[in-house]
Amino acid sequence: MRELETEWLGNDGIARITRTSPLRGQADRAVAAGRATRVLPGIVVPTDRADDMSVKIRALHIWDPQVVLVGRVALGLQGITPLDTDSSGLDAIDEVEAFSPTRRLKRDGLVVHRWHVPDHYILDDPVALAVPEMSVLLLAIRGEWEWVCAALEQGLVTPWSCRMARGSMSWRSRQHDIDAALDNICGNAGSASELELARRLRDRPHSGWTTTRPQRTAAAA
Repeated sequence: MRELETEWLGNDGIARITRTSPLRGQADRAVAAGRATRVLPGIVVPTDRADDMSVKIRALHIWDPQVVLVGRVALGLQGITPLDTDSSGLDAIDEVEAFSPTRRLKRDGLVVHRWHVPDHYILDDPVALAVPEMSVLLLAIRGEWEWVCAALEQGLVTPWSCRMARGSMSWRSRQHDIDAALDNICGNAGSASELELARRLRDRPHSGWTTTRPQRTAAAA
């Protein structure tokens, strides 16, 4: 397996195997023996690195250079970590999620949605990422409050910036769901449990809830 191992060494654990690749037979045998894993079509990595999020991210960009990372992985790469986890960075991520203008895919630990992200919603450092507001809106619609609150608490987004970016999700979600997500975000809760409590109270006719987070007023600006 020296040639395949050499390919891995030269590409940080990733080998791209095409139909005409001289390594195709060797890669097939390595996969059959359990020494290698196909994380994506035509992308083979050592089995002991198949769950490494950084390897999956690099493999995804080799498979489709046009992908734009979104969701938890995008926030993790921008330094956000939920407050209730002991992990940090990519160690807090169990799935790589992305948009692609031409491809759609779902595999263990990898999800690609087919959609072209407009350039003004893309950041290019360190890789192509959706702007944090898009990721926060996506996660808020799903109810992943730990990530939403962490992004708010750590100042990566604000309720105002999320509201200005609502158009980034209009292609994917119903307006009612976007409005509900923004109501929760603009409540500016200080924790996931507080945000969930506020959401439940708002659904009732009487609610005396106020956030524990200090509020910025026009007079204080």
